[in-house]
Amino acid sequence: MGTAEGIEYASISPWEWGCCGEVPVPGARIDGILTAQPVSAPDRFVVSQPFSWVRELELLRFADYSAHWNPADGDPTAQPIGLSVSWHDDAAATYPSVTGSVIQTYEITYGADVPGAPRDTTPKTYRRVDVVERYMDMDREPYGLLVGFVPDSCTEPTTAEIANYQAKIERASRAISLNGPATAFGDVVPARGDVLRIDLADPRVGLSRNRFGVAGVVSGVIEQVGMFIPDASGLWSIVASVPAGTPADTLDRELFVTLVVDRAPLSR
Repeated sequence: MGTAEGIEYASISPWEWGCCGEVPVPGARIDGILTAQPVSAPDRFVVSQPFSWVRELELLRFADYSAHWNPADGDPTAQPIGLSVSWHDDAAATYPSVTGSVIQTYEITYGADVPGAPRDTTPKTYRRVDVVERYMDMDREPYGLLVGFVPDSCTEPTTAEIANYQAKIERASRAISLNGPATAFGDVVPARGDVLRIDLADPRVGLSRNRFGVAGVVSGVIEQVGMFIPDASGLWSIVASVPAGTPADTLDRELFVTLVVDRAPLSR
């Protein structure tokens, strides 16, 4: 992948331009984040140009651009890899961003199905196109597009940005969602930022998210406090704000509380 003309190739999923942004045809502009990932099936558009693996920034650095590399995918120097472009990823602040002009566009479809084989291990077919619909004809089972583009700018994340993002992910992994009568959370409605100590075995307390896997008595910092208010139809509820300090025994509706549990829970 990569030519003497400086053309680089990256895949784009149909929902990217189906949602918003320019349809990536020749002459269009690319402005998004660039990611490198393993390629499991034989592919003519694998990365072939040299790069350096910058582990602390979680990226691969090429001559004219950089691409994010997920450490969980192993050693990028020991396997075939490809590139993809997105302009919707929530982690964009920690991924390299790239701009450039589209020179070539290929529609990607899968080859003949192999019984029992995952779809992404079957051969791909590339058909060069100059016109792409905003919403692709899914009856032909297109996989997306591959664009050849010439990058003209690239911005890399800083070590601090990556560290902050990783801290945010780690903090989110310790968040649990609780619901129950206001009196289960104290004499008054707590505020965001308050420290809460609560027994998850309390039958009044419901637990709807617990990726951290805690149990028993836990302590943590409150991230969100709200009150369930049903809509007129009674089919669903919204979480409305409720003033901190409101006497708990004056509320007749359940509270919804997001709690970021301490790293060392009091008990499990």
